[in-house]
Amino acid sequence: MYFNPEELLSLDALAPGSAIHIIGVCGVAMAPLAIALASRGFRVSGSDGECFEPMGSLLRASSVSVQVGYDPSHIPDDVLLVIPGNTAKEDNVEVQEVIARGLPYSIFPKLLYDLLIKDRHSIVVTGTHGKSTTTALLATLFNELGARPNWFVGGQPIGLDAWHADTGGMSIVEGDEYISSFFSPVAKFTYYQPDTLVVNAVELDHVDVYPNLAAMQAAFTKLVKSVPLNGNVVVAIDDPGLRRLALDWKEAGAPIITFGSSVEADVQLVTRRALDTGRQLVEVRSDRFGDGSWEVSLIGRHNSMNSIAAWICGRLHGFTCEEIASALGKYQGLRRRQEVRYRGAETILIEDFAHHPTSIKETLEGLQEHYPHHRIWALFEPRTISNRRGIFRERYQEAFAAAHHVRMLELLASDQSTPVLDTRSLCDELRSGGIDATSHPDPNDIASNVLKGATGEDLVVVMSSGPFGRIVSLLESKLRERDTLQLEILQ
Repeated sequence: MYFNPEELLSLDALAPGSAIHIIGVCGVAMAPLAIALASRGFRVSGSDGECFEPMGSLLRASSVSVQVGYDPSHIPDDVLLVIPGNTAKEDNVEVQEVIARGLPYSIFPKLLYDLLIKDRHSIVVTGTHGKSTTTALLATLFNELGARPNWFVGGQPIGLDAWHADTGGMSIVEGDEYISSFFSPVAKFTYYQPDTLVVNAVELDHVDVYPNLAAMQAAFTKLVKSVPLNGNVVVAIDDPGLRRLALDWKEAGAPIITFGSSVEADVQLVTRRALDTGRQLVEVRSDRFGDGSWEVSLIGRHNSMNSIAAWICGRLHGFTCEEIASALGKYQGLRRRQEVRYRGAETILIEDFAHHPTSIKETLEGLQEHYPHHRIWALFEPRTISNRRGIFRERYQEAFAAAHHVRMLELLASDQSTPVLDTRSLCDELRSGGIDATSHPDPNDIASNVLKGATGEDLVVVMSSGPFGRIVSLLESKLRERDTLQLEILQ
């Protein structure tokens, strides 16, 4: 094989102005990398099969040259480094061009380490859920407290760059468990060498990489064992499976600090309360760190846990409870994480990245808690490989329990050998459980259905890890038009 993870080119080998090409540039990790490389004086180009938000807007506002679709001609003649994204396969025509021309290459996690982590205290945030939010909270926290950290968030924080380099001695990065590339089939977080490691959740996902939960747990266990003895591992233990893992990890070497609702937790959630301001009050008790309380612009139990993980990291680095509370209060949110896209006279439109059943459940329960008088419409695109293959089918009844209406996008088989989730029969099962659920072949059909039904005090939440046919923009436009027309009629 041409590609070898032992032969990755270092950025130190490139002069400013060198041409770099990224295959799969519109990914949530790759787009910020492209922009960071361009800001350092490199000429950056990239290609992708599609370029959806918010990464599309980020790239268009930068100097990165982006091509939609893959073609060997997209790779510049004078390119000195090519970076295949982790969704690029060996049969990709641009990957084949790299082989044909014998071009130098690297991968995202290696470059992230070189650019942001090397020679700094490494805080790595991992877990099946909550990575981006917790990383963004930590970036806000340490930035506000003057630590001048480097950071990378696999999303678009509001009020912060997704990728930031500074002069302090700390890095804060989101540690993805998905593979680094087709030729380096290990989790991205393997490259990040954490000194402080946060583990929010470990549940089965990415079934194209991890055949079962044990395989995923093994990857996290290997990472935990890599944390030095003078480091710390911060673990959420409300999930019974992760609680058992944490007990095993205590033998790994690095100190384990647990948090959650349980009285067994080193940092215990005592109270959380949704506030009329759209924020949430969180209070914790800890023998080691003292008691703390803060407000944060996040809703739902899962987000209170994300903020507790950030609070613990702040205390580990010597900041007072009062300083941390003040800094957490400055957090502005993350695009596509319970992001309010439109708030009309009666109807509210929210976009969320939820796709795993646990994320769907916690997102909907958080919205139900915060908007108790609204009917919730959950619009869902089962886009990930795990969702498409129906791995989570038995969990959807519980996942959508807090919704009044569910609208799903029907799936088409990409090939005959891999079965896909039958959303029609799934919606039949949800209806038998008392939820109004229907499946639709096109996002426009879903939008039309919602606009006909959501005519009162409704909350529409769009949940997908992809563009979902740009249904959010369509609904936002139509709801705005409808409200404007109604206002004109009343006048």
